[in-house]
Amino acid sequence: IRALGLELKSKASAVLIMASAAGVLSSRFFVYAPSVILMLQAGAGSVVEGYTIVWYEFLLRNLPTALYLIVFVFLLTKIYKTKDSDVENCKEHFIEQYKEMGPISIKEKKAAIMLAILMLLLLSSPFTGISTDIGFLIIPLLMFFPGIRVAEESCIRRIDMGMIFFIVSCVGIGTVGSALGVGQIISDLIAPMLEGKSPVVALMALLIFGILANFALTPTAMLTSLSGPIAAIAQSIGLPVDAAMYALAHSTDLIFLPYEFVPYLIFFSFGAISMGDFVKISTMRVALFLVFYLVVLIPFWYLLGVL
Repeated sequence: IRALGLELKSKASAVLIMASAAGVLSSRFFVYAPSVILMLQAGAGSVVEGYTIVWYEFLLRNLPTALYLIVFVFLLTKIYKTKDSDVENCKEHFIEQYKEMGPISIKEKKAAIMLAILMLLLLSSPFTGISTDIGFLIIPLLMFFPGIRVAEESCIRRIDMGMIFFIVSCVGIGTVGSALGVGQIISDLIAPMLEGKSPVVALMALLIFGILANFALTPTAMLTSLSGPIAAIAQSIGLPVDAAMYALAHSTDLIFLPYEFVPYLIFFSFGAISMGDFVKISTMRVALFLVFYLVVLIPFWYLLGVL
């Protein structure tokens, strides 16, 4: 936004910030994201013994979401008429920024290799049977080893403990809710309503339920506390658990206000978009996804045999 010389809270800056947020956050629902998949596995696994979500199946089954994102951004540019925005030639700015980064350092090369090893462990897990937790435990430790030494003691001192406690608190909402039996209450209330309904109706109902739950729970709390009850509901009404988990995952991204999902709040905090525009664009995004979900994604799952 700065490189293009745009004013903050202009139409063009609003489109850029929301398109960026969607690209980062909505892509987690077809690209492998441990924060989504591992939490769904843990919750549903408490109901369905040995339940796992395989990354390449998750990618294939939800890949049409990428088309939804492209259509969403295209519509944004048309509705907000970004073509009419006056922008400066920003190529020189990016060239200058790239030069300031300097050559890739030895540490950066080592870090890239370690990340490649981590990704290899994660992606090969369905074939090797090695737990994905192993990579997250070992790779950070190796960063401190002599000869590798990508990380220093000062790195630990700079850890934002406040953010860690915040994340733990988000997870804690779900854990406490489960301990209090909230999940069972939800299951007992919703399952009878969906009994005898078609998979399409059940999935739409679960998606809308998740959208409403966003107002009271963080996405992390939803994934930890609702995945188990929703898996139980799916089993009781004969709905494939995979489809129910995908519905829950997608619902966590369908928000109207910044506070509902912290990463969106971070994007909002840059001041590039007004609250009014955020609500308008978010409402349009939710409405578009509901249509896309019904018309494209659910039929696609039928085609692949998920339903």
